Amino acid sequence: MTDQRKDSSLSNSNQPTNSFSPNEAEISDEDLDAAISDADPEFLEALGELSKDKELSLSQIIISDADQALNEEKEAWARSGKLSRILFRFFPFVAFLSLLIKKIRFWIFSFLRAEWIRAQNFYYFLATDGKNKVIGKIKNTSDQFFDSINESERNFRYLKWKMKLAFFAIFLLLIGTVLFIFRSFTAGVVSKNSGLFLTSLENVATDISDYNPETEVEPFYQNLRVATNFLLIPKMVVNLKKSQHSGANPMAAIEFYVEGMTPEAILEIKERETEMRDRMQRVVEDFTFDQLDSQDGKIQVTEKLKKEINLLLSAGKAKRFWIKTVLVKP
Repeated sequence: MTDQRKDSSLSNSNQPTNSFSPNEAEISDEDLDAAISDADPEFLEALGELSKDKELSLSQIIISDADQALNEEKEAWARSGKLSRILFRFFPFVAFLSLLIKKIRFWIFSFLRAEWIRAQNFYYFLATDGKNKVIGKIKNTSDQFFDSINESERNFRYLKWKMKLAFFAIFLLLIGTVLFIFRSFTAGVVSKNSGLFLTSLENVATDISDYNPETEVEPFYQNLRVATNFLLIPKMVVNLKKSQHSGANPMAAIEFYVEGMTPEAILEIKERETEMRDRMQRVVEDFTFDQLDSQDGKIQVTEKLKKEINLLLSAGKAKRFWIKTVLVKP
């Protein structure tokens, strides 16, 4: 029975497509696959491969216009002259660049063409009915403007004198503000040559002389003709912080010279010596053995002493601190 069905399906497949028998309508999908397999196995295998691809969608089949244009540009480069083909082989992106240039040129030409057509239409509009319409629109606008001015004038005429005075004051203030802003952005509010501030004593001096600042000047504080203000701070013994090269209880014995800006500063330090020594001890105790044993550490101590003592002084300032002697014990 199976062989007879196959023969009948094959014999019927040779008949014209527009003639069907009742038996052909009853052929199942299995019988059709069997008939195709006997007639053309490769075609049946190809159909099977297509049926396996269930993820194939219409968006994957249809090529967009942009991709189509890019493919055509690539084919044009591939079919062009020898030099162009060599360039396209080593630099495939030239097809994209050339397509982009063509698109930009097309956009520019389209824009210019549209503007030219718009200008022609506008010129034609002005040459025909547009001229009368534009003139009429301008005339109506001017008439409305002058009518509004006349109406405002009539309304202003019936105002009280106080309102009129306020109006003129506001009007003058507005004009003054505009002029002030204009002058600010152009010449400035105050002229540069007005001499409002004294920028140099040379302009008012009775005598002007030149000097060499390297050789013809004297230091103000280190001048030998000026009395110096020094005070010796007696030796103080303080504990130091432990560090890498110290023992369990590092100590230091240190003496200072303090130089004041004025004699009043030295007198105040002397009068408050107990308070000053206590603050100095607190400052030195904040340093470690390694810091005070180095040159940089000694400089840091003197700078910090100067800063802390100046915070306490009320008459004058301390100019600098000098270390007379220092002895550190690890």
